[in-house]
Amino acid sequence: MSQRTATTEDGAKAGMPRRQFVRLVVLSAGGVVLPLSCGEPPVPDPDMTPLVPPLPGYFSTEERRLLGHFADYVLPPDDLPGGGELGTVPYLEQLLTAFDSDPPRLFAAGPFSDRNPIPTDDGLPSQVQPENGFLSFLPLTRTQELAWRLEIYGSAGVPGGGPNDAATGPIIGLRQVYAEALKQALALLPTSLDALSEDDVIGLWPKLPDRFRYDFPNRVIEAAVSLPEYGGNVDRRGWQIAHTLGDTMPFGFTPYDRVAGRYRPHPSEPFSERDARPDPDPIDEALRLHLELVVAGAGGKKFY
Repeated sequence: MSQRTATTEDGAKAGMPRRQFVRLVVLSAGGVVLPLSCGEPPVPDPDMTPLVPPLPGYFSTEERRLLGHFADYVLPPDDLPGGGELGTVPYLEQLLTAFDSDPPRLFAAGPFSDRNPIPTDDGLPSQVQPENGFLSFLPLTRTQELAWRLEIYGSAGVPGGGPNDAATGPIIGLRQVYAEALKQALALLPTSLDALSEDDVIGLWPKLPDRFRYDFPNRVIEAAVSLPEYGGNVDRRGWQIAHTLGDTMPFGFTPYDRVAGRYRPHPSEPFSERDARPDPDPIDEALRLHLELVVAGAGGKKFY
């Protein structure tokens, strides 16, 4: 299947390969650690209980399918999965139902998953892996809970409303944003969901509420590259697209050899030496021009 390009908000082709788009977004975000925090996460509680089984879906079947189309609009599939297959909808459902669990499913505890081995005394991979601490979630502080309830439920879902409602107006929560956008989108569908084409989605996108069009692309990228325990990044394919190993601890990139008293380089990921492997996703002229425009628009200079 040939590569398709990402599209802009008004439906025009952006002329940038999808994988380079992901790479650009991840780099420009400084490395995404998600979900986006409302304050610093608290210290893990050693007595916390494991995560309960996943809750039933938040969206209806029609809404899930439509969101999957929108996710593929933001992050189109080619030879690798698009936003829909990477788990945007389960990620959103877990976010919007976070407070249905106690503690809320917002800050995965860690510090390790069960995806990487514990190093041996001589700095080599062992056959032992830690328990997956990301399956447990941290309790929120009082201010974190208020901030996240306002984010998800809005002023109407918090006793007393938002602290600045009198000055700025009530906060519209993500649940309401998505409910209104999906209701409007389903009413505007030019055909059935079974027959919905990419061009239909491109035509529908500009007609959706601004708040949804602002928020949803961020959630697609979050779902693609966040920890799988947040509901997205199915089979860690998002990390593959972004050319990152994801979480690497406790083995890490430079395990310590206690026997020799030195750090060992990762066997497949050079850390302190030059990586002689070819660039897996080289920057083409379209992406280079895009970066130059972004830098120039921010007041930067070109030095080459």
